[in-house]
Amino acid sequence: MKRILLAILLVGTSIMLQGCFTYGEFTASQYTKINTSTCANPPSSMYLFFEDEQIPFSYEKVGLVEAQGHEFASYEEVLDHLQYQAWENCANALLFIKSGYTDRVQGYFGPDVHIEEVYASKYFEAIAVKINIDDEFLYHYGYGEDMSFIDRVREDRRIQKNQNNMEIAGSVTIGVLTILDAILWNQD
Repeated sequence: MKRILLAILLVGTSIMLQGCFTYGEFTASQYTKINTSTCANPPSSMYLFFEDEQIPFSYEKVGLVEAQGHEFASYEEVLDHLQYQAWENCANALLFIKSGYTDRVQGYFGPDVHIEEVYASKYFEAIAVKINIDDEFLYHYGYGEDMSFIDRVREDRRIQKNQNNMEIAGSVTIGVLTILDAILWNQD
């Protein structure tokens, strides 16, 4: 009876977790540092300047940043991740922001399956900079963008971490159940 119950549990768990190892389903971002400046505290403001805008002020380049959305990501979500990567590395502005679409792979795999699909992902890329903000700059550009992107990206990252933890827990569970099944099977 124990063996039948464990076999049913193992099969049910395997079916439920089929494809639990996934990739490409969250918005991803990348930062490439291009100078040696350090970052003690992220800035309290962020400014955005797109590729065709004039840049009549001085700045220090600190990095290159890129963000790619998941299959159904909005432009706002992808831009949030772009800003967050720059902000996290102490940039207070993004210059020459470009957007478009790029191919991205999403998929999942499990014990006997590996499925991939390619989709058109929204992306943004920009140069992350530090602007020396003085009164004249504030007069022309104000106090920066809404900083609520920080909370939205942190929430996205929390959700992604939870999903990754569930995938790990699922694979451990399947492994333990498989070992238990083998032990119980050999007891007969």
